[in-house]
Order: sequence, then C-alpha cells, then structure tokens
Amino acid sequence: MARKAIAHFESHGVPEVELRKCRKHGPDGTNLENCLKVYLPQGEPKPRFRMVFFPQLRERPYELLYLAFGVAHPPPGSHMPSVYFVAHRRLHGPPSWIVAAT
Repeated sequence: MARKAIAHFESHGVPEVELRKCRKHGPDGTNLENCLKVYLPQGEPKPRFRMVFFPQLRERPYELLYLAFGVAHPPPGSHMPSVYFVAHRRLHGPPSWIVAAT
C-alpha cells in the first residue's frame, strides 16, 4: 500500500484536500510541528494507516519530504512504533524520553 501510494503521489502529487496537519506535540512525546499527514486508504471511513510528510517549502504548492508510513495507533502491548514516532525519529532523532542502555 505504501509503495503504491508513494508512486501515485510522486507522479500526481498529494491532493491538498487530503493533507492534514499533525499535532505539534503528541501524547507520546513526539514533535511534528509543521508536518502534514495523509490518511490511507483514502476514502475509507476509518483509515488505519498514515503517511507523514515534512513540507520543504512553506508555501503552496508544497514540496513534501516523505518521512514515514505506518499504523497511527498500534494496539497496546504490540511494541510497534506509531507512524508519528517513526516520523519524529527521522526528523529529530529519538524522543527525549528514550534513554540508551549502558
């Protein structure tokens, strides 16, 4: 699904009406200020997946840097990172609450 969506977006662009702002500060310590997301599959009543982008240009049309694809809210206990966690890590490194084991 992600590869198909990326290929489509690369050739046709991301429809502006599909772009949504990400929360500046997520409940899991992520910071995605200025990031945009798309719900996938598009048109579904309860889409499970998201793609997160960082706009390279602040004006329209946006030039988007693809950051992450994944489940927005993984099931509790799954140990799967959310798409927002992956996007944050790619932008800023690990969230401050993650401490490296010594």
